[in-house]
Amino acid sequence: MNISRLQVRQMRNIRGGFLVCSAMAVLALGCEDYIGGTTNIDPTRPAQVDLRTMLPAIQLASANAYYSVGINTAQWTQQMSSIQPGSSDTHIPSSLGNAWSEIYLDALANADRMVKQANAQRSPYYEGTGKIMQALNLGLATDAWENVPYSQAFKGNANLFPAYDRQEQIYATIQTLLNEGIELLRRPNNNNDLPAGAQFTSRGDMIYNGNPALWIALANALRARYAIHLTAKGASTAAQNALAALNAGALTSNAQDFQFSFANARIPSPYLALANQTVLNSTFTVLLAEYYVSKMSSGSPRVPDPRLPIIAGASNGGPLPLPPAGGVSGAGSGTAGRPFITPNSWFPRNPIQMMTYAEQKFIEAEARFLAAGGTETSVGAPAEARAALIEAIRANMQKYGVATADITAYLERIPPASQIRLSTIMEEKYKALFTHPEVWVDMRRYGYSTNVYTGLTLPENHNPEANGKWIQRAIYPFSEQNRNREVFRANWGEARDFFTTVMWRDRR
Repeated sequence: MNISRLQVRQMRNIRGGFLVCSAMAVLALGCEDYIGGTTNIDPTRPAQVDLRTMLPAIQLASANAYYSVGINTAQWTQQMSSIQPGSSDTHIPSSLGNAWSEIYLDALANADRMVKQANAQRSPYYEGTGKIMQALNLGLATDAWENVPYSQAFKGNANLFPAYDRQEQIYATIQTLLNEGIELLRRPNNNNDLPAGAQFTSRGDMIYNGNPALWIALANALRARYAIHLTAKGASTAAQNALAALNAGALTSNAQDFQFSFANARIPSPYLALANQTVLNSTFTVLLAEYYVSKMSSGSPRVPDPRLPIIAGASNGGPLPLPPAGGVSGAGSGTAGRPFITPNSWFPRNPIQMMTYAEQKFIEAEARFLAAGGTETSVGAPAEARAALIEAIRANMQKYGVATADITAYLERIPPASQIRLSTIMEEKYKALFTHPEVWVDMRRYGYSTNVYTGLTLPENHNPEANGKWIQRAIYPFSEQNRNREVFRANWGEARDFFTTVMWRDRR
């Protein structure tokens, strides 16, 4: 669904009303929505806004957060590389500060308000969608920083310095929120008993147009995502839990993807802003990395995967140079003949994807492989795993607009079930989920294994402070280090190897 000018103004009003910082309340504490409370009441603004206005703002903030995490961590997964040597792609840690603000000051703060207000107004569908949005953003946060604030956050003056929940606790909370959201969305429609601002309709839902069934499908898909994340804690259990969630009723086609459209909006997609910097302003920062491009091409001379010319182009905005050659991670690269995200390529012109049918089918393929006893080195998979993989690739290619004949030719190259490896599944997922945060999650939970990601090596000029280890997490934003110092120190704040320490989720 597109963003109207009225809705853009409403979103800005929400952010202005909810996120005005109160320096007078607590020095350098950040905005009140992170801690809750009413320290900064503006009598010119309403104390409460319609629920139908809150949800679009949360959806927009969530999409921006997915972009912020994905586009930055893509350098660590070698989907993207930096033009300048010695940059993020050498595993220099980042605080992902924009993402922290988008998650905490925008998405989670407003979702907390929405859930409480919906409960008070007895609007179960808004309460349910609010819980699902909380789960979506909590997952993004813990996968970036591990331990993060939640259970003690948003309490106002009762707790100005919330402790962080452990990642194990956060993962349990995510599943609880999703299950609670599903239960609320299964209740009978009570719109006729509610004031207009609390009625769950298409006006107040910019993605699913007020369809509770689609929200339930999303919640089950997310249940599967966060179940499969725990493969290091037991691959068979993680796989069975993921399959159980999918069997409960998840997404059924690309048309049900949870994504945010910027088409015809006054606020452009952040992908477009990045592409315009490259092509219009000649501000070259990142380009597609050689490892990713090598996975997306084959033969000699190299023939690109049919998706590659769709998602990338030349630095001048023209077609992708052939044969394709990406930037070498850590080395710094010139612009000539290199592939970039351009204004004419796919991502700047299309929605930001948060949860898709294609990702769900990749999860299913992996889960079926693991449930059958598959390992990083075993060969052979159930026919159902291959079928899910084929459907995942097909859905992704159809979404990108690949010609039917090209899809058919590509799928014919997928090995038979008897030759499927875990690398077959995970590398196809790596290719399909370009600049998506889930790619970094996948690489870390399999320990950047070359059995799973063939040919993967540390970047050139690797950050010496990493001591030859792969990056595992973002560092906490400096605002958080200063504002919540004692809590920060309790969460690896003094450890120099913090950013290479494996998270709870991935420890075996």
